[in-house]
Amino acid sequence: MTGLPGPLRGPWPGRALPQPDGTWHLAIDPQAGTLLVGDLVVEPATGKEWTVTAADEMVHAADPALAYVRVTARSREAGGTRAEGHP
Repeated sequence: MTGLPGPLRGPWPGRALPQPDGTWHLAIDPQAGTLLVGDLVVEPATGKEWTVTAADEMVHAADPALAYVRVTARSREAGGTRAEGHP
C-alpha cells in the first residue's frame, strides 16, 4: 500500500471463518467487485479488517444468485510492522 485506503464500498453480506493456520476464509458478495491481493476487507459492525492474499469468484451453474467471492486473507492489526498491518 502506498497511501491511505480509499473510501469503503458496500456493505454487502458475507461470512468470515478463522482457519487453524492463522488465515481467514471469507465469502463475499460479488457486488464487491474484483478483489486483488493486498486489498482491504472491513466488517463495518466490528471494524475487523483483513488483507486479501487470494480471491476467486465462485459461480454457481444452477443458480447465479448463489455466486460468491472466495477470499483467503490475513487479519490486519493496528500497529503492525508491515504496511498491510501484519506483524
